[in-house]
Amino acid sequence: MRTKTITGMAVAAAMVLSVGAAQAAWVQWTGPGATGNWYRLVEDSTSGWTAARARAQTEFGGDLATITSAGEQLFVNSALFGGSSPFNETLRGSWWLGGTDAESEGTWTWVTGEPWSFTNWGSGQPDNNSSFPFGDANGEDYLQLVWRPDPTSPLPGGWNDAREAGYLASDPNFANLPNLWLKGFIVERTTDPNPRPEPIPAPAALPLFAVALLGLAAAGLRRA
Repeated sequence: MRTKTITGMAVAAAMVLSVGAAQAAWVQWTGPGATGNWYRLVEDSTSGWTAARARAQTEFGGDLATITSAGEQLFVNSALFGGSSPFNETLRGSWWLGGTDAESEGTWTWVTGEPWSFTNWGSGQPDNNSSFPFGDANGEDYLQLVWRPDPTSPLPGGWNDAREAGYLASDPNFANLPNLWLKGFIVERTTDPNPRPEPIPAPAALPLFAVALLGLAAAGLRRA
């Protein structure tokens, strides 16, 4: 189980961090109170929650991200989405997170087992809408972050409960609901995804061998 805390300094640092585009690369959350974990967006407009989680684990060495504090929400908003002003239209839509209430309706849990305390639900959410075309036979049991230019949630990047398959842009039932179109998922991992290789020490005899070669070369030049 991972434990995440947040301090005022970390919140402030997250608020001033701003990038202009989606992060295709990994970004680490550092500073007082930060997790030290690494995060990234993965664009995938077809994978349901289960398939997205499998990809997060097998292809990216992590899991679907868990947002357990206001500071972490602000970090994700700024570092991965570039903040809400100006709004990056290319990222509009829904992104899977590692939360679900599939085991017990209304009891939301994180895939990591972390305490479910902080929430950032959008207005009227979660509603477990089981009516067509929003819910499936089980209603809406999987967590999404919805990135849109007019958030009604306490913080941008409001949360939504969705059916396992998500809402595809290709589905005519959602043609006029671009805020819900499935864009991909957010990965979080605890270890550096790009560790620097350890330098390979040169054998102790190598410098002496090099000096000997230089000496032989110099002797040959003198004879020539």
